[in-house]
Amino acid sequence: MAACVVAATPRAAKAADQGSAQAVPISELETLAQTLENDGERKKFIATLKGLIATQKTGSAKPNIAKDLSGRVAGAISGHLLALGNRVVGVVGVLEDVPDLIPWAKRWATDESKRNRLFGVVWHFLVIVAAGMAGQYVFRFLTGHWRKGVETDTGTEIAGRVWRFVLRTVLLFANAVAYGAGAYGALVLLPMTGVAHQVLFVGASSFFVAKMILAATRTAVSPGLALLRPIPISDETANYLYIWARRLVRIFVYAFFLLEAVRLVGLPAPAYESLLYLLGFVLAGFVVVFVLQNRMAAATAIRGDAEGAYGGLRARIAATWHLFAIGYVMAVYLVWLFKVAGGFEFLISATLWTAILVVGAKLAILGTERATTHLFAISDDLDSRFPGLKTRANRYVPVLNKIIAWVVSIGAGLIVLDVWGVDTLGWL
Repeated sequence: MAACVVAATPRAAKAADQGSAQAVPISELETLAQTLENDGERKKFIATLKGLIATQKTGSAKPNIAKDLSGRVAGAISGHLLALGNRVVGVVGVLEDVPDLIPWAKRWATDESKRNRLFGVVWHFLVIVAAGMAGQYVFRFLTGHWRKGVETDTGTEIAGRVWRFVLRTVLLFANAVAYGAGAYGALVLLPMTGVAHQVLFVGASSFFVAKMILAATRTAVSPGLALLRPIPISDETANYLYIWARRLVRIFVYAFFLLEAVRLVGLPAPAYESLLYLLGFVLAGFVVVFVLQNRMAAATAIRGDAEGAYGGLRARIAATWHLFAIGYVMAVYLVWLFKVAGGFEFLISATLWTAILVVGAKLAILGTERATTHLFAISDDLDSRFPGLKTRANRYVPVLNKIIAWVVSIGAGLIVLDVWGVDTLGWL
């Protein structure tokens, strides 16, 4: 409604200024009058106007601010201040709304018809889980010897390891698909319709999604199978990562689906939204704990030997990397919480470009080092005939390599900052 009013107001002013005989449609004027008479709608209208003014000021001061995430968040907060306040109040007011939720829960517990439907859904859900586990058991029974052979093979040839990795990956995902086939097959055969069928579908989907995520995690970290592990980490780290993935899946995937199921059976929308935001906040908190647990290990890996041209820079990054990681996690949460338009697209794009630029800069530095080594190479014959010639001729080659490395690094850093909305290229 506010958008319609904002559109109508300039048109009305323009018509009045020009003395036009063609008036603004009566429906829009009535909408404006109703908005100004209603206290709540008038506040929303004023908040929208202030948001538009702030956006216009920001856009005129810096034309490319559209790609600045902080600008997007500020614009969203300014433009939807009342809505954001309602969300905060809704989250804080969950405990205050408990007395209102008790009658809703009591009806499901005391009303015989509702209680019977609830027991029916629970019983059917157990049947679906049992059918999924049965499908999984049959698949493991039929393919267990293949998986055992793949996992116990100690051959170190690259071709053999790649083949075993592909086969094990297929078996892991097929195992999850077997569970889904059993669960969804039972769901189709069960005589449930309407909301009950939707709740059962949500429950079956939660288990299937969880198993697919864990299959992908086992493929990536391969706990206990160093020869089939695609990333260079220790067995302890592989098991640690799998434990964390399983922990997050079992808590949050099931919790999100449970909230959706409860919403389908009548949980009030404000309570559902508030609980959803609280669950997202707890998930962000878990990820922050994970970052802090790995602060020292990651810092040691980043720091390396702390020597060479990047020793000081790597040491500083090692000391502060966790702050950037925590800031990124909170930025993702705020983009989701405030529903920033295009926020997720911006984060994904900026993150991918950052990774590409970092890898590209590293490859460029390695390539230039090899090129200078080849360009200034001294033949073994000359080196043997004139022992001091190589040192004398290549005395400043290491300095040249350092200069090139710094130029490439600074250039990549400026581009990365520009990708994240800092107008470094404009400054240049």
